[in-house]
Amino acid sequence: MLSKSDKNSIIEKLGDCFSRFSSFYIVDPIGLTSNEVNQIRRECFKHGIVYRIAKNTLAFKALQSSDIGVDFKLLKSILKNTSGIFFLNEDKLSFPAKLISSKLRIGKDFKMKLKFAFIEGEVYEGEHHLNNLSKLVSKNEMLGSIIGSLKNKLSMVVYSLKKGEDVG
Repeated sequence: MLSKSDKNSIIEKLGDCFSRFSSFYIVDPIGLTSNEVNQIRRECFKHGIVYRIAKNTLAFKALQSSDIGVDFKLLKSILKNTSGIFFLNEDKLSFPAKLISSKLRIGKDFKMKLKFAFIEGEVYEGEHHLNNLSKLVSKNEMLGSIIGSLKNKLSMVVYSLKKGEDVG
């Protein structure tokens, strides 16, 4: 049993993560062994993502203290048992969804389920969002795609102008 000061420390650390990161996924880590949790943490660490497991009451209190604008009635109904929480920033928005999807496809007794995702102010509740979340691109990827498209169009214009000068 945790002491009150231990619980307050956990709430403070989780609250700091909720405030520091722009997005998070809350999952149900049903049946994960400690080795699997450590493997997930290592994989997340490689990508700059923090993965924590927390009792739902402590996670709920941390969310309340972070003032991020989430519907707390909805969260209260979702937060049951223990939760795994992925904390991430805008450059890795799809990573947790891809991780969960890939583990589900492996077909081992991997039972992690998406409860809730908060992605830059948008709320996604439930497993049915997993496919869409796995397709999210980061802002940098989107900007790169836009710049690449513009660069391609500009080179076509330059080519057309040069071709026109040679003919004229």
